[in-house]
Amino acid sequence: MENGREEGKENRIDDVKTGAIIGEEAANPPWSWEKCGDFYTGPSSSMTFKEPIQGKADDCFFIAALSSVAWVSYTLLRAPTNPKNPLNFTFYDTVAGGDVHPQLSNQDLAKKDGAMLFATGVTGKTWPGLYEKAFAKWKNCTIVQGADYLDIRELKIKGGSAVNALMNITGLKNPDICNVINNQDPSNELNWLNSDNRFNATGKSNKPMVASTGSTGTGGIYTDHSYSLLGIANSGGSTFIILRNPYGKNAIKYVDPNPSRPTGIWNGINLATNTDGVFPIDVVQFKKYFKNMGRVY
Repeated sequence: MENGREEGKENRIDDVKTGAIIGEEAANPPWSWEKCGDFYTGPSSSMTFKEPIQGKADDCFFIAALSSVAWVSYTLLRAPTNPKNPLNFTFYDTVAGGDVHPQLSNQDLAKKDGAMLFATGVTGKTWPGLYEKAFAKWKNCTIVQGADYLDIRELKIKGGSAVNALMNITGLKNPDICNVINNQDPSNELNWLNSDNRFNATGKSNKPMVASTGSTGTGGIYTDHSYSLLGIANSGGSTFIILRNPYGKNAIKYVDPNPSRPTGIWNGINLATNTDGVFPIDVVQFKKYFKNMGRVY
């Protein structure tokens, strides 16, 4: 990667870059590898958008994309149909133009002092972290201690394109990007949001969508960070974009200054009390902090 993005076709999409992988914790092992739960419990439909919570790996672009895909439909995840070893994953290679199939021979995840390197789920579900581990293996991370134990000091998934990650996960090959214009007029962003039937009647996204910030942030809006874009809501004459921070329950919650911000139930989510990283942001405020938003279809 160069400047947080891979060379080649990946550079066609301007997206987020991130900083160090896991800083001092990467330089000071040991991490232990252990089975931390079940891939998923019950039917595969139990893989939901709120479960991927970013761990210590600096790959918000991938976790945001993973959540966005689960939000639209768990069937787009192309997850292993049998949650037993070995686990066979499928990713679309945007450079080579075909599917790749990394396999995990075990379901062990890296853990240190109670902290997880890869993404955590809820109620013992490990599918987000194992998805991330398979993605890291595909990206040719250095292998130590056997076939599926990655050298966390050589974790090659820091920084990347959230839109490319959507393509990697789903196999959908057409990116659709809106680059935010740096002015106070939201018409460019509103025109993009309101065209091509991007949302259903309740404002939920019809295809997986993401958004990425630039170098300016505020309370609850992290710099150089990717978010899941879940949909839109109209309130008090303003349009609000509904986002999810991949930090999930660990995120500082953003509170939009517009007093008309929606606070009720939106597509089953209580926007006033939600603790899963979901929040509304006025499109005018969105323009101050975000540099792009996009989807795949």
